[in-house]
Amino acid sequence: MEYETLQPDKIAVDGGEQNLKELNAIFSKPLKELLSSETEVDDAALISIDSKGTDIRVRQGAQFNIQRLSFEVGHGVETLEEAKAALNKLISKGARLRTLQNKI
Repeated sequence: MEYETLQPDKIAVDGGEQNLKELNAIFSKPLKELLSSETEVDDAALISIDSKGTDIRVRQGAQFNIQRLSFEVGHGVETLEEAKAALNKLISKGARLRTLQNKI
């Protein structure tokens, strides 16, 4: 019965397609660079987003796979602005990690 009381995530319902288009325009390239730290990635595109994270379609040559990036726990994302902030945080954290790995 619990299922019936669940509400869809606000970010997923409110202009989902348009949000993804805008987020991809901003974050596709930085995400590609972030995901390229282990293996070369040719393309990265956000394909869905919810309050807890985003799914990214990653292309390496002719291979496609889906990777899940989770937002920080306790930071439920409901608006486009919150999504931008959460993605910025993930990318800057990933960039810092990469810098640390390169120094080791």
